[in-house]
Amino acid sequence: MGINSPAGQRNEEVFRYWLVTVHNFFSASQVMGHDAVFVHIAEKHYLPKAYWSDSEYVTKLKDGIAKKKPNLLGKIAPKLVMQTLSTDTVFLNKLITKAMDAQKAGYDTHYKLVMQKSTDADLKKQLADAGTATSKRNKVLQKNREKKEKNTIEKDIDANLNRDLVTRFEEIYNMIDENNTGFAATDQVKADQILIWFWEPDCSHCQKATPEIQKFYVKFNQLTYRTNLKNLETYAVYLPRGIDDWENFTNSLKHWFEFVKKHDLNVWINTWDPYGETNFRELYDIYSTPVSYLLEPDGKIIAKRIEAQSIRKVLFERWIDFLVEANNPALLDSEMTKAIKLFNTKEELEDLKTIVEIWMKDQNKEKYTKLITDAMPK
Repeated sequence: MGINSPAGQRNEEVFRYWLVTVHNFFSASQVMGHDAVFVHIAEKHYLPKAYWSDSEYVTKLKDGIAKKKPNLLGKIAPKLVMQTLSTDTVFLNKLITKAMDAQKAGYDTHYKLVMQKSTDADLKKQLADAGTATSKRNKVLQKNREKKEKNTIEKDIDANLNRDLVTRFEEIYNMIDENNTGFAATDQVKADQILIWFWEPDCSHCQKATPEIQKFYVKFNQLTYRTNLKNLETYAVYLPRGIDDWENFTNSLKHWFEFVKKHDLNVWINTWDPYGETNFRELYDIYSTPVSYLLEPDGKIIAKRIEAQSIRKVLFERWIDFLVEANNPALLDSEMTKAIKLFNTKEELEDLKTIVEIWMKDQNKEKYTKLITDAMPK
């Protein structure tokens, strides 16, 4: 029974059950592309016809639609213009030192303000007991800062501390301003495929996936592909912590600089939005990390919110598709031989084998499946 059928409309109970079931299914689905179905059902059917929904849920639903609509598959990705991070190693070392200095200064300022202004005798005793043991003293201060209910004096201490920290963080921002390579716009990136990668250096999933993607990026760009452009460019967006959580904010900055340096991410376009001017969280529906968007050269979204392995499979599929369409046996043989040498981990070769089995036919499938199997690490 269709949602617009007369029988469905007349039978209120059946109609309600049908609409709620379908709406809930697509709103919770993790299948790529189902968000477009969710948006369509919500806009065309649920909002105008689900009279039983309360105003709170309707408001929440409209907000969810607004966040999903700009970044559906097949749409041109919303334009971002982000500040870039210098890839100079010497400069990154200076930033790491500056971030560590800012954190130490923050604790020193907090300690002085508490000792000068606080009327909390127990807090002062804990600090006195900590003595010169900086780590113990800092833990006491951090616990005090995290208190949910604070009196007027404690709120004044926090306000003074935040003003001092903003000045110190501005120094870090100014260093980046003076030494960065400018700004990068997503619609100006030139490559056959563009990966927008939203991440945090302190996110455990990001810590695992980001180096994997970087290693794949280096290998994949050595293959022959459609044009003379890069096969893949990564536009990486670092998500800083809120300045009100200043210790984690500083740690996150330091870890970003360290991670870029340690994992050779300087081959990417590394960006951030220090002043919160781009509205990227709403435009790309960012509520956790990591989040990926894979784009065509013209910015059209071809895949989204997929993990590192799925990114690899999508790119393998598009590359194999190019080789099959080229219908050039010599090119196919040389490129497959190159790929089998480049992608030398078991996981990479298994993914490549899967795509070969799906996209190639007859003798080519048999030939290259065997070559990949033989190349698998024992």
